[in-house]
Amino acid sequence: MRHKISIKKMIIVGLNLVFLLLLLSTTNNIRAKEEKTSKITTKMSSVTIDQNTPFPFEVPMDAVGKVENALPNDYVQAKGVKPNFKKIELNSYSTTSGDTMEVKGNRYIQQLNEEGDYLLVSSSRNDGDMGKSDSPPALYTLNILKLNKNGKILDQKNIQTGMPYNPFNTTDTFLSGLHSANASPIIPYGNQRYGIIYTGRGAGLFEERRLVVIENKSTTFDIVHRSTISSSFTQSIEAVRPLWGGTKFLAYGFWERRTDDPDHPPAPEPQSLEVYEFNTILNTYTKLVDLQHEKISTILTPMTAYYGTELVDLRDTGDGYFGKVRYYNQYAPKNYKIFFYKWNYSGQLLSQRIDHHTTDSVILHEISNQERIYYYRHEPDATVLYQLDTSTYAVKEIKKYPINTSFKLQMQKQPNSDGIKYVFYGSVWQPKIGEFAPWNLEPGVVLAYLDDDFNVINATGILVEDGMPVNFSEIDTLDAEGNLFVAGNTQSKTFSKPPIGSGWVTKVGTESISNIFFGAMKKIDDYPPGIKFNDKLIVKMDEPSIDWDQALLSDVEAYDTFDIGDNLNGEQAKLQATINRNPNAPTNPIDWKGLGLNKTETGPQWIKYFIKDSSNQVTAASRLLNGVDENTDYDKTNPENFLSAGNFGIDIKDVTSLDRLSAKSAAALKAWHTESKGILIDDGTASKDVAKVNQTELQAIKDAKVTYDTAITAEEKSKIIRPYPLTFTYEDRTVQVTVFVTDDTTKIENNMVIYGFDFEASIKKVKNITSDEVKSLAYASAWDYQMKWGATALPVSNLTVDLSFTDPDKSLTGLNLVTEANESYKVKFDYQDSTGKKATNHLPSASIYGSPAKLNIRHVVLDSQADLVIPTTGYLVGENQDTTGKVASNVNLKTPILTDDTDQTFVLKQLELTFDHWCYQMRPIVPEYYQYEGYVASTKDPATNKQHEAKDKGIPTTLPILDYQTEEEYWLTIYLKPLTTDAPRPYSWDYLKQKMGDFAP
Repeated sequence: MRHKISIKKMIIVGLNLVFLLLLLSTTNNIRAKEEKTSKITTKMSSVTIDQNTPFPFEVPMDAVGKVENALPNDYVQAKGVKPNFKKIELNSYSTTSGDTMEVKGNRYIQQLNEEGDYLLVSSSRNDGDMGKSDSPPALYTLNILKLNKNGKILDQKNIQTGMPYNPFNTTDTFLSGLHSANASPIIPYGNQRYGIIYTGRGAGLFEERRLVVIENKSTTFDIVHRSTISSSFTQSIEAVRPLWGGTKFLAYGFWERRTDDPDHPPAPEPQSLEVYEFNTILNTYTKLVDLQHEKISTILTPMTAYYGTELVDLRDTGDGYFGKVRYYNQYAPKNYKIFFYKWNYSGQLLSQRIDHHTTDSVILHEISNQERIYYYRHEPDATVLYQLDTSTYAVKEIKKYPINTSFKLQMQKQPNSDGIKYVFYGSVWQPKIGEFAPWNLEPGVVLAYLDDDFNVINATGILVEDGMPVNFSEIDTLDAEGNLFVAGNTQSKTFSKPPIGSGWVTKVGTESISNIFFGAMKKIDDYPPGIKFNDKLIVKMDEPSIDWDQALLSDVEAYDTFDIGDNLNGEQAKLQATINRNPNAPTNPIDWKGLGLNKTETGPQWIKYFIKDSSNQVTAASRLLNGVDENTDYDKTNPENFLSAGNFGIDIKDVTSLDRLSAKSAAALKAWHTESKGILIDDGTASKDVAKVNQTELQAIKDAKVTYDTAITAEEKSKIIRPYPLTFTYEDRTVQVTVFVTDDTTKIENNMVIYGFDFEASIKKVKNITSDEVKSLAYASAWDYQMKWGATALPVSNLTVDLSFTDPDKSLTGLNLVTEANESYKVKFDYQDSTGKKATNHLPSASIYGSPAKLNIRHVVLDSQADLVIPTTGYLVGENQDTTGKVASNVNLKTPILTDDTDQTFVLKQLELTFDHWCYQMRPIVPEYYQYEGYVASTKDPATNKQHEAKDKGIPTTLPILDYQTEEEYWLTIYLKPLTTDAPRPYSWDYLKQKMGDFAP
């Protein structure tokens, strides 16, 4: 709504007005031409949405152009790029058993050549609930697979039989001799030969250490050697593991005591843990070293019936060994402690309890070296990454991750230009806090690239379509181009392709649920998202109940090459729905105001749009919104020029000051075109005076003041204080507005104009005056403030007068309640239509006058007699009564007495009326020897209308009652006649005037 304004004269500073106007006009014409031919290149700076809330978000500066070749040309895109993960091809391996990749932390993949072929060892487990009577609690089967870098299976063999594994086989049992478990890392022998040590079953179900050697071919492999490794260990020996930091393969000894198991008689606690080296030349175990350690009796108390000590990890530090020893109680109270130790090559302790703890510490061997050991530990409030100096034993906290995070770090094998040093892969269960919070990930598996300081460069969550968990067991970086070989196990059947041939095999057993996936991923350049929209956006700002999201987003499209095409999660259908949504509070309504929208303004507005991708990259771009309303003229099919102007009100006192510029300003005129870069060609100011005004219409408004100054009555004023047309033009656009000329009795409210003018009313009428009568007296009317010129007034029937309104200020009393004359009262006009739209005008005044009753009176003597004196003066008493006959006051009247009935001479008398006593009853005072003969009364002057004649008189028994409720003036003739029954006596009555004074009129 544009409000009623007071137009003041503009003061133009300058010595030469004509010169200034010419200069401005010329400058504006030049500017307009330049702007019209310019492209929209204006960029908006950064803005903050949802300010003053707990979740503000800064939208960056607008992007220009694009940086990614794969993105279509009609998109804009922010600069920058981040590394991310792309699935190239992931294949699967599925059997009736539970298939897994992870046993004791060994690596079960081995790159064979530069082409990226791999050996992979899988382990399948059936848990004895297959319905076979000879099934032991757990049956393991190891299989060797050869894969290309994309995960295609080139060859596969059962490690026991050497035959391709039948995924549907359910006949192998513990007793069949096909049980195989506890695979070692794949041991390179040279000349394309690789060995694997595992545990098999021999006669009598005894476990045996077995060796299998394979020879790699171009696309297949052959098993070229099998043997059983004979050895005699003092201590129990775990599976073969690598000596981290060296080239040896070791078997760690461990010691435990079970006092409750007769098959395991107690043995004395050793002073050291045995470490055996597997000799790849002789295929035998040879003791490498005895590592001293503290006795468990000095570590854990109390000890239960089942406890022990084990060496978990060992690393060559160049001057000895660094390792982790675990002391444990297996029975309640179940507990354990983890210690780091440093030994020399002879096994003697060089340190005591380095960073010991009661929770496990996971050494990250892939990124550790001789000088520094990296490990993480689950602590009460976080998972903490530490660095340990192997020389000084100093421990340094590196990073904190959310609680219960488990992960591995793989070092980039070859340098690249992205600043990537490490690949992070693991399970993050609270990714919304800490290091991964900016990526807005869901709980689950996370892949990330880290820099040299372990800062996250980019992170991706692994959320698969069927919602099943995914566990990455191995990630191997192949080259500087970012090719990765990955493997792991999952219950998902959507994350990787179904196995070729067999498809997904139905599992047998309650725990046989996982399958293996493997294949190729790649580090790719993840560019910011792109966004595009129509440059010519037109929105009707006055449309009721407008859906702003629909109006401003219906033609906006977002695209992200990674999120839509390459993301590990597959296609992100929700990408479009995130446009302009606050990433910090995605359920919040869009903050359109913060993005530049003024919902009440027409004209061009820069509106900012943005999209944030899964890599926390934001692209922003702005476009012009052409805000139009019913008062905007533009070509609907080919919008180019726009002209907007609205109705306005102006007081009659100010119309003479109304000129071209002030009229534009009052109408909030705006002129622009689609290529004006959001700049108004005309904004109603002198510096942009381009649009034209109809001078004839403008002059008619200005001339109204002269006519108004001579107007007196409400009728006269109503012909001046009214709507007027005023037409504006710009190029090929025209808008005709309505100018409501007002005075101090006009009210503009709720987009309505109510006219009403001061009027007069008699006190004797206000009690019963009607709304329609007041509207007529005040020449009241109501108008739609937003009307198009040419529309008529609103139905007067919707306009009412509150005649019973009460207010402490008696000047606002409803007219039906007025009891005092000679006062001015404000009249309350109310408008309400069928839709409930309301407006009130309480400005017009009613001047209430106490109009006296006019009485024109004469006395006439009929049938006069010569012997009877004719009185010269007649007398009456007037009683001011109400309709019930109750008398409020009396008045005495006298008039000359006439004898000629044709003499229509009346004497005018003014009678005062008491409020609500609008009648006068006239009682004649009859002279002696005369009688009252009746009367004639009329409301029209007998001199110009029907004369009073005795033949029309009423019967003598009635007295005249004059009703001034509806009449203003009466003419009354009182007739007298001599008595005929009693002869007069001479001088029986003194006809002289008595000394009684005069009758009051």
